[in-house]
Amino acid sequence: MPKRLPLIATIVLALTASSVNFAAPAAPARVFTITASAGNGGSVSPSGQVSVPEGGNQKFTFISNAGFHISGVFVNGVPKGVIGSYTFTNVTGDQTISVSFKQNSGGAGQDAEPTLPPFVPTQPPIPTPQPTQTPQPTPVPIPTQLPASPTPLPEAEELEWHLFPLTNGAGAVVKNGSPPQEDEEGFVYFPDGGTVITKGYVEIDLSPGSEAGPDGRLWIVEDGAGVGAAFPGGLAFSIRSEATIFLDEIQPFGYRVEIVNPFADVVESDWFYNFVMFAYAHRAMNGSGTLVLRFNPSDDITRGMAATLLHNIAGTPQVNPYSQIPFADVAWGDWYANPLRWAASEGIAFADRYGNFYPERPITRQDLMLMFERFVRSRGIELPVKRNYTGFADESEISGEAMEAAVRFYRAGIINGKSGNRFDPRGEATRAEVSTMIYLMLEAIGEATRT
Repeated sequence: MPKRLPLIATIVLALTASSVNFAAPAAPARVFTITASAGNGGSVSPSGQVSVPEGGNQKFTFISNAGFHISGVFVNGVPKGVIGSYTFTNVTGDQTISVSFKQNSGGAGQDAEPTLPPFVPTQPPIPTPQPTQTPQPTPVPIPTQLPASPTPLPEAEELEWHLFPLTNGAGAVVKNGSPPQEDEEGFVYFPDGGTVITKGYVEIDLSPGSEAGPDGRLWIVEDGAGVGAAFPGGLAFSIRSEATIFLDEIQPFGYRVEIVNPFADVVESDWFYNFVMFAYAHRAMNGSGTLVLRFNPSDDITRGMAATLLHNIAGTPQVNPYSQIPFADVAWGDWYANPLRWAASEGIAFADRYGNFYPERPITRQDLMLMFERFVRSRGIELPVKRNYTGFADESEISGEAMEAAVRFYRAGIINGKSGNRFDPRGEATRAEVSTMIYLMLEAIGEATRT
């Protein structure tokens, strides 16, 4: 039978055991408050006064209602751009966060994107240069009035303008250089170079020593980097050095380029052949492959590629590399980060209700057209009306703002329907379609500038 301890001993042992685990209570952790608020058109989650322990993290997510989009996020009164969420880290004090929303103009659809502000084209008067007093060696079979420059020239800039003729009727204007010299065979020389302005209002850079043949062919001395060509609307291209340039008055741009087809998967009978060759010759689009170069005309392009393409056509304008990226799914080091900063600042690209752009997704025909149309408006250009809009069979599937863009682009002759008069707004845009849209957009812009 086990030996029982006295009652007093049992009580002492119990007290001793309980005292071994005794510890003084810890000081209470500091707690801070983050006040989250949302304007009309959406919400923030969590909202109101949110308690966060010292050193803790807290994420807030912004959600727009149907027919609205995020227009700005502010942390302690400091703007953070258009983002879908924001996380406070290592909280050491009280904070505030607020989000504002704007209503879409494309209807109440949940995925509708905002439109640009109302567009009012402005075209300041363009100074008309006076005809040069330099005597011409032969009568000039082109108008004595110099063509209007697509963009006004600075008043302080001193320019010299000279007319020169060609036997094919494609005479043009050269500025910023000494007078062209013509020989008895009809060749025109440009001793100091300059800039040729074609009858399509395209400015082609000439280096010193360049010349033009009587058939309009340009021989341009260049270093292999290509020949600069500036289109109306401030659009810039670089014509490949292996291309041959001809001034040609019957062409929409006042010139044409001839280049050997380098692609194994593009033949002259393809409906997109001329458009692909134009895009390639002007370095707007390239091919892929090492031993065999292919254009892959049926492949799709991504949303990031579309933004980069427009950024290049605009002449790759500079953007602040340290500015806030307005899309939650675009990182600082992404190759399309700067083009998307630019596109967002120009009103060409917008985030969705979650603050994302989805740059790696294939772009749809609807979104491609919408980005191109916003690009045209951002350049201050009103497209011409070449034909009446008769409607697409599936136009009920086109979103509100995209429908407005479709009407404008159709009237300008930039887009057409597929078989059955379908626009196929949700279909993925192909590289062949993109090359076609580039050419037809430039053609429409040029026509709008001349009228």
